[in-house]
Amino acid sequence: MALVATLGTTLAPWGLAFIQSYAVDKKIQVSDLGMEKVEVIIGSLLTGVIGMAIAVACAATLHPAKISVNEAHDVAVSLQPLAGKFATLLFGAGLLGASLLAAAVVPLATSYSIAEGIGAPASLHLDSNHFHLFYAVFIGLTVAAVSVVSLPGLPLIPLMYTSQVVNAVLLPLHVIALLLLAGNRQVMGEHFPGNKALAFGWLFLFLIVACVLALVVCWLAEPVSVP
Repeated sequence: MALVATLGTTLAPWGLAFIQSYAVDKKIQVSDLGMEKVEVIIGSLLTGVIGMAIAVACAATLHPAKISVNEAHDVAVSLQPLAGKFATLLFGAGLLGASLLAAAVVPLATSYSIAEGIGAPASLHLDSNHFHLFYAVFIGLTVAAVSVVSLPGLPLIPLMYTSQVVNAVLLPLHVIALLLLAGNRQVMGEHFPGNKALAFGWLFLFLIVACVLALVVCWLAEPVSVP
């Protein structure tokens, strides 16, 4: 389950939807793809390095001390005596940054998808003086998310953990659509990625599906509770 959740938080399907919609919104041209690839590669590397740093730091400090994490507050408080007084501040700053990013990007990605799905304008450049479904959905989703996570006693860690598992389960559907689109020579034209790139894509899709199926098999064999 931890492996599937890690997969879901790294390759979130809403992230793929956001990238494609935001690329259109930013009016990115084919001539810009070179720099966009550089941006994607750097972002991917930083995501992996930072994620690994978090995992190693928590494993080296919390696990030996047998500290159980039920809330983000538990991590911050536990790190102070184990890793120094600045650890709590750094963890809090990192958590705040990640939270603000998610609070803006996730509702925005969903707003893009809903508006595009029904044929309504979907852009951050729309006239804010008039009603637009895109802005209404974005505001509504943001308010709804804030309301849910503000409920007293809500177990946020299991909620986040489960949401990442759901991400991984939904991921194959999105990846299949992208691979079929990328493999269509009539659509891609001269920008067809090539058979080798597509083969790697289908290989990674197979690994994703294998992880999800393994989780399903484990659940059927013995129900697993969310950490």
